[in-house]
Amino acid sequence: VNKHVLVPRPESESMIDLLKRAVGLDSRTTIIDVGTGSGCLAITAKLELPNCTVVALDISDECLRVAKQNATKLVADITFLESNLLDSMQDSRFKIQDSILLANLPYVPKSYPINNAAAHEPTLALFGGSDGLELFRRLFSEAKELEARCIVTESLTEQHAQLAQIARNNSFRLTASDGLAQLFLAD
Repeated sequence: VNKHVLVPRPESESMIDLLKRAVGLDSRTTIIDVGTGSGCLAITAKLELPNCTVVALDISDECLRVAKQNATKLVADITFLESNLLDSMQDSRFKIQDSILLANLPYVPKSYPINNAAAHEPTLALFGGSDGLELFRRLFSEAKELEARCIVTESLTEQHAQLAQIARNNSFRLTASDGLAQLFLAD
């Protein structure tokens, strides 16, 4: 990690556990890590589910450089694309239809107090608008339009009900949660 990416946190393990539950026996699915940062989720997904195709997206070229270096070190075969949420997927050779999205997007509300450790991390990776869910609104809308099968997210516990409503408004339903992580399936 460096100044361009967040330090991975224990909640990442919860997201991977929910991902493995979502993949189940369908080990040849496409997993798209939206907002990959250091690449920890994409890399772990590829190493845990080696038959899956993994695509890592990030809006930041600096983040993609870090993620590529980490994937190379850990011998994880991942495709990296610069993208603002799912923008690059519409013209991509990868099929998003029926894919699984991992989305550890910035979810901290703009006025939320953060601890000293987070104060040294990139604000682009932390803050998600006034209520913290700005990017999730776009993501769920884009995921519905592109027919993703499910979305694994992370957010503050006090945001879970509002995030579940955003999901319902876009034809996704909450099916499981683990701490800060949540799993939504398309209806």
